[in-house]
Amino acid sequence: MNRKLAVILIAMVVAVAFVGTMTYAVAGTPPDTVLIDKAKNKKPGVNFPHKVHGETIDCLKCHHTAKSQTEAESCFNCHGKLPDIPDPGISSPKNNPFHILCKSCHKELGEGPTKCKECHS
Repeated sequence: MNRKLAVILIAMVVAVAFVGTMTYAVAGTPPDTVLIDKAKNKKPGVNFPHKVHGETIDCLKCHHTAKSQTEAESCFNCHGKLPDIPDPGISSPKNNPFHILCKSCHKELGEGPTKCKECHS
């Protein structure tokens, strides 16, 4: 292989690696807030402060199906779409997966909202 072709191939590999890394970095950036409004026909949606929680809580505590932080997906990829997964849009308040997870954590830590109107305003 001549030298010019080798340089071009190396440059292409570096460019592809750079673009792939930047795409992951942008796509893998979690949102600052998440609107949880799947049960908006029952109660107003909740603007969940995702960034604030992500700074103090391990991502895998909530994103329980992921094996690592980079695999964390939106809750709504499963909840409300897959038949055997609790749907927050139709669940009763006691069976709503967000109520169960959020309220139990807030009670365990002794801080954060635990009453309906403290989240649904």
